[in-house]
Amino acid sequence: KLRDASTMLATWDDHDYGVNDGGKSYAMRAESAEMFLDFFKDPADSPRREREGIYGSYTFGSGDRVCQILMLDTRYFRDELPKSKEKKKKGTVGWYKPTADTSKTLLGEAQWKWLDQQLQVPANVRIIASSIQMLSFEKGMENWGNVPHEQQRLFELLKKHKADHTFAISGDVHFAELSRKDLDGYPFYDLTSSGMSHTSKSWASAANTFRVGESQSSLNAGLIKIDWDKKVVDLGIINNKGEKVLNHPVKLSELTFKDPSEPKK
Repeated sequence: KLRDASTMLATWDDHDYGVNDGGKSYAMRAESAEMFLDFFKDPADSPRREREGIYGSYTFGSGDRVCQILMLDTRYFRDELPKSKEKKKKGTVGWYKPTADTSKTLLGEAQWKWLDQQLQVPANVRIIASSIQMLSFEKGMENWGNVPHEQQRLFELLKKHKADHTFAISGDVHFAELSRKDLDGYPFYDLTSSGMSHTSKSWASAANTFRVGESQSSLNAGLIKIDWDKKVVDLGIINNKGEKVLNHPVKLSELTFKDPSEPKK
């Protein structure tokens, strides 16, 4: 019903992809991509059917009210992640640690080139969708911090193109939270919503240096509202009763990259 009544955009995480915590070594990844695109009724001429992976770009609106949504694929091209052999510490869930091998990739070169191009497309609001969290890293779960040079590459791209009014959304961790990291004066947000069918109260208590407010372990979904007149983006989480359990309005004027040559106030 949702698909028929609205525009539905989708990317995958590991269990849609086909294997728990899976990356590019999954042997059936091409078949999974075809099945995924068929299920979400991507048209025959969709750019996602003409290349490897399922990343895609979508633009809505016109004039000074244009929203671009970038759906990343953090599975198809991702190298294997190193597992931690240390005993789990308090505040962690498990099992991965950051790699020091800068040859390892998360997105793959073709997707990086595409993302570089997409960040140059004019937009008044830009949402980057990642299946795994972009900022939170202490949990030991899959996240961008496990491949720190790739995470830094993303941050440098955002700064290079002065991608104002850009924030991220993510899932995967079985609870909801909002994270924020300062990128040389730019407050970069990652709104994490998960899950609609089951959550983990203990995982919601895991450490996150970048957490804004409190985590939410109720069944949840993310809800983003853009007020074009007031120039405010409301980053929110609702529970399965439709109640707002997290609400964080951000003025678009705050989401601007500063010129490095400008003196700090």
